[in-house]
Amino acid sequence: MQNSAPLLSALLSATYGTRPVLRECALEVRRGEILGLAGSSGSGKSTLALALLNLLDPRTTRVSGHVHFNGRDLLTLTDSELRAIRGREVALVLQSPAAALNPALRIGTQMREAWRAHQKSDGADAVAEALAAVSLPSDSQFLKRYPSQISTGQGQRVLIAMAILHRPQLLIADEPTSALDAITQIEVLELLSKCNREFGCSVLLISHDLGALATICNRVAVLSEGSIVECGTVDHIFRSPTHAFTRRLTGSALASLRSVDLGCVHDNRA
Repeated sequence: MQNSAPLLSALLSATYGTRPVLRECALEVRRGEILGLAGSSGSGKSTLALALLNLLDPRTTRVSGHVHFNGRDLLTLTDSELRAIRGREVALVLQSPAAALNPALRIGTQMREAWRAHQKSDGADAVAEALAAVSLPSDSQFLKRYPSQISTGQGQRVLIAMAILHRPQLLIADEPTSALDAITQIEVLELLSKCNREFGCSVLLISHDLGALATICNRVAVLSEGSIVECGTVDHIFRSPTHAFTRRLTGSALASLRSVDLGCVHDNRA
């Protein structure tokens, strides 16, 4: 049975210059759940992902509100306090391995640096375990490769492996399947679901792909013009949405959702 207190509770507003991007955006992630965040392009999804970890550039962005995580407001912490949390308690998976991985460093080097950011040991066993969890080899031949020498799908698996190295309580995945082919998209979604089941981490899955959200999420929150306009179970959002924008959003995706059995999402569904 899930703890009634949410793992993360946020109320955020963000402005780029004079342009508001998030408008009192309220979001809760429960312990052990996969929460989907849906919205059209430009609705503020990626801004929200970065704001939750206090990663927006304060020189260009003004953020107000709160992000309560395990009793702490992440917006009030110092840089050193945030560094201790990022990657260890909350991890972020970005949509582009080409942009997220350092092209000048070998895969093994990047994995070990991610481990040593929070641990003093060499992390060889932890790296091997994380790579095995995402069905990647941990032999020296693979670890010596550079990002340009692996496929995009393998790169995305490396990012997920780096994210789960320290068994975070929350995994934020920002459009993790957008650069992948259909088969690899399914594999990555299965990996996120596996991380949720086997490691007990909550997952915030941000995606414009409503079929992906319907497949593995417990609940779905809908973001429109910087605000959460509706949040509910998968059945509610896709069968009986109440907000006009949600109805338009789901209606536009009916063709892709016809093949999704909403009654067969994973067993953790609320």
